[in-house]
Amino acid sequence: MSEGPGPPSRRATILWPLALVAAVHLLTTPGQWLLTDQAEYIVVADHLVEHGSLHLSEPGEAPPPELPWVRAAHPGEPQRSRLLPLTSLTLAPFVLADRLLGSPLRPSDRPLVQLQGHAFVLAALALLGLALVDRGTSASAVALAVTLTGLAWPVWQASRRGGAEAVYVFLVALFLLGRVRAGLTPRARRAGQVMMAAACALLPWGNPTGAILGGALLAGSAAEEAFGDRAFAALIAPAAAWMVSCLALVALWNFGYHGSWWLGGYAPYYGEPRSVVDARALPHGIALHLRVIVMEAGPLVAVAIAGAVAATRRERAALLPAVAMVMAMLAVFASFPQPDPTRRLVAAWPAWGLVAGRAFGSLRLPLPARQAALAIAAVVGFNGFWAAEGRYHAGPGGLFYPSVAWVRLWIASAPAWQFALPCLILIAALVVATRRTSDLLAIDEPARG
Repeated sequence: MSEGPGPPSRRATILWPLALVAAVHLLTTPGQWLLTDQAEYIVVADHLVEHGSLHLSEPGEAPPPELPWVRAAHPGEPQRSRLLPLTSLTLAPFVLADRLLGSPLRPSDRPLVQLQGHAFVLAALALLGLALVDRGTSASAVALAVTLTGLAWPVWQASRRGGAEAVYVFLVALFLLGRVRAGLTPRARRAGQVMMAAACALLPWGNPTGAILGGALLAGSAAEEAFGDRAFAALIAPAAAWMVSCLALVALWNFGYHGSWWLGGYAPYYGEPRSVVDARALPHGIALHLRVIVMEAGPLVAVAIAGAVAATRRERAALLPAVAMVMAMLAVFASFPQPDPTRRLVAAWPAWGLVAGRAFGSLRLPLPARQAALAIAAVVGFNGFWAAEGRYHAGPGGLFYPSVAWVRLWIASAPAWQFALPCLILIAALVVATRRTSDLLAIDEPARG
């Protein structure tokens, strides 16, 4: 079914759905940190830029006033963050840019540093688009996969909040692109293995779930290779990188930096080692995770599963990495006191997006059904946004308004150009990108060039 003009270029195939998602995310950007962890990451990044260390404060230096929840340091010692360093490293360029602009605000409140989540999630969606284009996937499948993934509320939330989750979305997408390229020419194969190894080496350093996600991604990929009767050689270097990185994390960070082999930076916050798992909560936790999957990423999952079932055995096997990551997070957090499945499952959604794109052609949906899938994804994503962030700021009339930077500026009576002009530009971009993406949905040929 090719109702439109000839195949678009590779750039256009990825650019327009990416622009659509970017406009939606930026129209709802909070412009501020929403989690305590995010403020802590930013302060570490600021200290890194100024002092060249990953401490929160140096010995004898006053602790950052915006982090009252962090334990004070022992006399003569630096104050150390609980959190792993990867996210702070990714925030450092944004901190530096804020410093160059001379913002008078405290580090965690400066404007550019709040863009980290948007930058990494949009970069991840670009990598997902590249992976599908490199496989020779149709323009319609690429456009739908990128938009369904980007509009899924967990991915949208990671873009708004930033932090380790946004970095994980990017690293999983990098791994997926590497796997695709590892199956191409010898030169691309080497580059693909480097991408996969880099992703696996970095995943453990984001937060304590990273090592589990990396292991699940590798196990699911190995199962896919076995199911498709293919060799495991391309996964050897990534698996080795993941194992070495996990060991280095324990030795260099947990013990070397914090003095605790197992708990690392969290050791001062536990009086005695104990389990926080409650087996009685397992049924409720499983039901909660499944409900979140359906309610917050249902359109993406539906297209991926339906397409894979209707496709070949090899395409069905592509579900295994995505399922492995979901199952790993469910096993860890279903019986956790604070499971937060929206945040915990987010790293798996690029893998579901790849499956949706790969298997989409087997569904042979007419253009109205494709457009309907995109529209439903937008409605489901907006419902997730409104449920989570729709009543945040107290404003005129005694009402509460969503956690959006432009709304906050309006409530604060800022000049209209500071909020109205950006909104008008983003709405115009959204309209154009939606029209172009809709055109792409009609093209069943791969991108050219």
